Amino acid sequence: MTMSTDRPTKKKPKRPIPSAPAKDTPGIKNPYVRFRPLEKPRVALHDTTLWDYPSQHYGKAQQGDQNYRGATPSHIIWNVLSRYTKKGDLVVDPFVGSGTTLDVCKDLERRAKGFDLQTSRTDVTIADARSALVDHVDRETAHLVFMDPPYADNLAYSDDARCIGKLAFEDGSWSEAMARVVDGAMQALKPGGHLCCFVSDIMHVQQVKEVVAGRTHERVERRFGALGVDFARIALEAGFIFVDHVAVVRRGKALDDPRLKARAEQQAFMLRGFSHLLIFQKPLKAATTKAKWGRSPTAAAGAAPWTPRSSGTTSSASKLPPKPRAARGERSERGEQGERGARAPGRKPGRKPGGGRRPGR
Repeated sequence: MTMSTDRPTKKKPKRPIPSAPAKDTPGIKNPYVRFRPLEKPRVALHDTTLWDYPSQHYGKAQQGDQNYRGATPSHIIWNVLSRYTKKGDLVVDPFVGSGTTLDVCKDLERRAKGFDLQTSRTDVTIADARSALVDHVDRETAHLVFMDPPYADNLAYSDDARCIGKLAFEDGSWSEAMARVVDGAMQALKPGGHLCCFVSDIMHVQQVKEVVAGRTHERVERRFGALGVDFARIALEAGFIFVDHVAVVRRGKALDDPRLKARAEQQAFMLRGFSHLLIFQKPLKAATTKAKWGRSPTAAAGAAPWTPRSSGTTSSASKLPPKPRAARGERSERGEQGERGARAPGRKPGRKPGGGRRPGR
């Protein structure tokens, strides 16, 4: 009799297939996991001077237009307004673009005015940034001026000849235009109001061919534009007080492009990995003198600005008049007591009491 060795196999229950997320599910795509949305974290105040947020927008809604070229990340404006303004304050943006600042102000219940050369929104006033704050904002009525200006001629924003994005940094034309915008901000802001500028440095790289001794040579020409440093200089010379400097991590497809990374490695230049957020304050009182590199709050209130002391400058103690020396033959009472304590009368210096040499010598 033969027995069957086949045992009945238990079928494993099938795992339920997860349904695909809906199209309107809040979140952004996770590049490492397919069909799994990565939810955006709750927007909150940053506690360091290094800011990073994984999305262009916060919350379920959209602030501004994501397809707008050079749109400002809305979490930056949210943090700035939450720190330096309160409900009902007036916020002005001379480079409002797609209206990100206006949408954030609406969420935080701030009043807002936005200006730009071209717009498709009805709540944006068409005006040149160099004159908008002077012509359309009453004097000393704004609590905060936020601006994300064109980074010189790095991008083509519009065909308008007045566009600051057509001005180069190397010849100083961009700096001259921004100085007029900053002067307008100084006039529009209340005393104690804040000026915030979100700007990034630029790097222009190109290959140049030149003929030397009948031979054609190729070289890489790099032109770095320190827009952040230059804007800080402009604001300080206009009379603003430097409050803080924040580095904002840049995110975008360009930084993940392998071809652009290979080009940067081959031509020996670095991609811009962060942007500047420069925060200034208008003095409460007009300062009597201007400091080239800024001033302390006491100088803003009318006191003399603080100046660093050089290594060769003497301290205040060394400027005191020297004490007069005692005349010959005169001794102070303290000097006589000190001499008596140091040497007893009738004893020669260097000898121990008891006299004689030590035993064993």
